[in-house]
Amino acid sequence: MNTQQISVTFRSAGGDTWHTDAVAGQSAMEVAVRHNVPGIIGECGGTMACATCHVVVPEEFVPDFDPPEVDEADMVEFLDGACDRSRLACQLKLAPDHADLVLDLP
Repeated sequence: MNTQQISVTFRSAGGDTWHTDAVAGQSAMEVAVRHNVPGIIGECGGTMACATCHVVVPEEFVPDFDPPEVDEADMVEFLDGACDRSRLACQLKLAPDHADLVLDLP
């Protein structure tokens, strides 16, 4: 695993923020669970079977990730708070160019 340090900020709808440190290669879900970010449970451990790691990618960060696969898009389509930028954090693999990533909690 790459040891490139990445800063990921999780923002709640109420304005609370959680600043976390991550390493390239980790998923955003792994980082959120390790830092006890409220609302990110990761019940399935990242196998895309539960959707308990729903996040919304802010518009400016959308181009930083590949589009969701069909299975992921199908899972998030009917979640509370889902929008066209909804993603499963377990499917967002962090890379060195995500150094100051922000993800919103629905």
